[in-house]
Amino acid sequence: MEIKGIQKLNTVAIFFDIPSQECIDRVRQRTNHPTLPSDRAAKAVASFSKLMSSPQTSEGFSRVFTLKNTSDEEKIIKLLLEKTK
Repeated sequence: MEIKGIQKLNTVAIFFDIPSQECIDRVRQRTNHPTLPSDRAAKAVASFSKLMSSPQTSEGFSRVFTLKNTSDEEKIIKLLLEKTK
């Protein structure tokens, strides 16, 4: 990705492709959320789910990582940390 006056950067995108039901369950477990009461979780997740699309390298990312579950998170973090050494 290029920004005027700054050297070219390797930029990665991390896309969380988590099943909608898991997201709904997570929202419902949150108590006292300031903007999303648990009784509106399903509607909010469904709305966002319709709008979501995976980022593409054509958008300027060097690489796109798609996480399908929480165990993927640790793998990606380890991989990215190794790349920065």
